[in-house]
Parts: sequence; structure tokens; C-alpha cells
Amino acid sequence: MTDPEQKLELLRHGVLEIVGRIIESSNSAFLTKVSYHGETSNAIYKPEATERDLWDFEPGLWKREVAAYYVAIAIGSDFVPPTVARLDEENLPAGIGSLQLFIDGDFSQTYFSLRDSGLFNDQLFDVAIFDLIVNNADRKGGHFIVQGGKIYAIDHGLCFHENVKLRTVIWDFNNREISEQKRDEVRNFLWQLIDDSSNLRKILSDLLSKSELNALIKRTRAVYSLDRFPDVPEDLRPYPWPVI
Repeated sequence: MTDPEQKLELLRHGVLEIVGRIIESSNSAFLTKVSYHGETSNAIYKPEATERDLWDFEPGLWKREVAAYYVAIAIGSDFVPPTVARLDEENLPAGIGSLQLFIDGDFSQTYFSLRDSGLFNDQLFDVAIFDLIVNNADRKGGHFIVQGGKIYAIDHGLCFHENVKLRTVIWDFNNREISEQKRDEVRNFLWQLIDDSSNLRKILSDLLSKSELNALIKRTRAVYSLDRFPDVPEDLRPYPWPVI
């Protein structure tokens, strides 16, 4: 069993113990210790019961966290930490929700410092394309963790809305060419989305509404048609607030 598979098994079946609350989180995310078959890791637990009510997103933001992990993997990227749905309510401290592997890295970096370093632009560009596909309504500059030479992107609860809500700080790659490899990965993802028998479509159908899934297909087609990253849209409010 590969390490990613072991981590997913740990997250799916492990026993949770709450260590503390993530103060910066607006939806009461919790740092937990999760243990399974002698292995223990830290993880971020986001239960539905503690979500803040929003006028434009239905309850169940944790489902979008899980969907974001599967989409990132499907388009050839692994910057979203392993994330699973936990539905075994009787074994959970605050009920159903998502559980994401905790990345112990450098939390002092932001998108802006990573961009200015010039060392992570290829990885950041992958995140930018991902955000177009998932319609990320809240990509702040602080949503990045650095571990070694790799970046991880977190906080995807405000993605996948059926209406255009893209708000992101990553607008520095306008007119950058999208590689054929990335376009092929997006195309392969699109094929899985439109194939009723694909496992990925079944997974996403359990996490997103029918209208959200249809909108995801439409956006994926649009991104696949692009040769270059688009300019900042003039008819939208393209930046989140606060930007960090």
C-alpha cells in the first residue's frame, strides 16, 4: 500500500481526538489527532455542525473540501492535502464533516512571498488553473503552506458554486501559456466528468448538487479551450477580502 493510500485509510477509519480549535477559521475547524492500526497523524476536522450560515452557499461546506481534493488529483496536481468525508457520526466529536491531513510546514509564507521568490511559480500556476475550474470564491494569500520545496493549498469550502464567484489573489499569470500536458490533464478530467459510469463522477455527484456538477463540466470545458491564462475579469469583483 502506497503512502497516500495509507494516509487516506487513516483519515477514513481513524479514531479522532480533538487537540484544539483553529482560531483563524471562521467555521470552527479543529486540529485533531487521528489514530488507526498503530499509525497516528494530525488532521484538520471541519464538521458541518459548526459551519457558519451563508446566504449563497448551502450547509455542507465540508463536502466542497473533499471534492476539491478529488478534482486536484484528477487534473494532475497533489497540492490539496489528502481529504476525506467522515459520515460515521457516532464516532465523531461534532458529527459528520471532512478530515484533512495536517501539513506541518512553513505557515509564514503567503501567495505574495511565494510569487516574489520566483521559486514556486509553476506550482502556483497549477493552483490558478485549479481555481478557475472549481470557481474558488475565496483564494486568499494565506491559503498556502510550504513543506520543503512543495506548496500545499488549503481552505476550499467556498468552491463549486453554480454561479460565477471566482475571487482569487492569483492574477499574475495573465497570458501565460497553458502547457499541452496540463490541457491533456484537464481534458482527461472532463472525460471522467461526463462519463456516467466513472468513479470520479459518482464521487462528485455525492458531494455536489446536479446544477453544481453541470456548472463544473461547463467551466472545465472552458478552461480546456484556453491556450493561455486569462486576464483579470473586468465585470467581476475578482479579489477576495481580506487578501491575506
